[in-house]
Amino acid sequence: MKNELKYIICITVMLMASQVKGQQIKEVHIGEQVPDIQLSGFYNDSTKVTQLKDLYKNKLLLLDFWGSWCGSCLVEFPKLIDLKKKFGDQIEIVAVGYESYQKIKSFFKRHPELNSPAYRVITKDRVLTRKLFPHKTVPHMVWINSSGKVVMISEGEDVTEATIQSALANQPIPIRPKIDNMSLGMEAMFKPFHMMDTNFIARSILTRTVPGWLSFDGLQGEDSTGLKFNRAFIGNLPINQLYWIAVFHRKVTSQNYSRLIFEVKDSLKYMMPQSAPESFKYSKYKSYSEWEDENLYIYELVMPHKVPYDALYEYMLSDLNRYLNLNGRFEKREMNCYVLMKKKNKKQASLSPKEISSIYYPKQKIENLNINQVTDLLNRDIVNGYIVNESGLPLANQFRLNVNLFSLSVDKINYILNQYGLEVVPGRRKIPVYVVSEIN
Repeated sequence: MKNELKYIICITVMLMASQVKGQQIKEVHIGEQVPDIQLSGFYNDSTKVTQLKDLYKNKLLLLDFWGSWCGSCLVEFPKLIDLKKKFGDQIEIVAVGYESYQKIKSFFKRHPELNSPAYRVITKDRVLTRKLFPHKTVPHMVWINSSGKVVMISEGEDVTEATIQSALANQPIPIRPKIDNMSLGMEAMFKPFHMMDTNFIARSILTRTVPGWLSFDGLQGEDSTGLKFNRAFIGNLPINQLYWIAVFHRKVTSQNYSRLIFEVKDSLKYMMPQSAPESFKYSKYKSYSEWEDENLYIYELVMPHKVPYDALYEYMLSDLNRYLNLNGRFEKREMNCYVLMKKKNKKQASLSPKEISSIYYPKQKIENLNINQVTDLLNRDIVNGYIVNESGLPLANQFRLNVNLFSLSVDKINYILNQYGLEVVPGRRKIPVYVVSEIN
């Protein structure tokens, strides 16, 4: 009898296994029920096996698909930690990673503050990522209610206290579902944006955002020298970033927003909500996607002939001022800045070995520069602020920079300059800034 019972159990297990193996796992969409599958590969507990249904039992389950290389994903983690503190056992958060256990372990070693008990982390996932919820961009958020139904698939930024409260109350979630069709944007962005005007010779056009497109910008139609173009296109960006590219032509690091000043009544019309969180909190917008529909733009300029790189952006700047009814202009204003001068003491700027390595690798050799050219190069790459040259050095003095000029901090700049007996110090001077104000 004992052997017969063992035989019956073995047969039952084999039948169950064959059913699971033969079961076709299909993509699940909004409004559909998720299958009950087993999940494994949990970080810090690789032997653990959990049924998917146990994760959404009596709660809202948020599956956060992410990658360690994805800056937008990492921005979401602290917010998820706060939301877990707010809602406690009403929600379950699982960060689904497709990368290996070792790679995610290395990531958490570099960012221990993100290794939080607020969410479980799955490593080397293949089933959720590739079969149930395939996607092309991250963050990718899947919302599963306590009945196992997918009630929303959204961008990461749309997971907020307000939208979670709607989901928990079984009310419509005020979010536009994520459009995850990258090919839609990739195929279309490199062609003129025809709007029933296919016979044009030249034009510029400004439109609202196209949902599902990524932000982008570029030039096309270059001549043999690579210095002239006949098309500029840029889009799915807020007004301040459109101006940033038009004014500085990608020649100034995007981290140096102090050189672009908006004097406007409602900053939320001009910049991302993440830059004005309090304004967004008390605004009319219920979700980031609702804000995007009103405040992201696409711009294109097509010329009948090739013009210099800088000229295209001058035309774009003129269009933005005219189309958006704004007054944009360069002014010299007294601002906090840095002053380049001869070094007054022998103490050298010190950096960690890692910081020094970031300056000299990869090396960039730039020779035969005068002091004004050196100042201009540093102003392109300083992370924040502006450098005024008051060194008094003659232009005949030649410099050779053998460094990596990219997103330089003031400490790194001083480390570079000290070898020439120079330094930059905080000061206050009249410096050129681009000011944008509204026309009444």
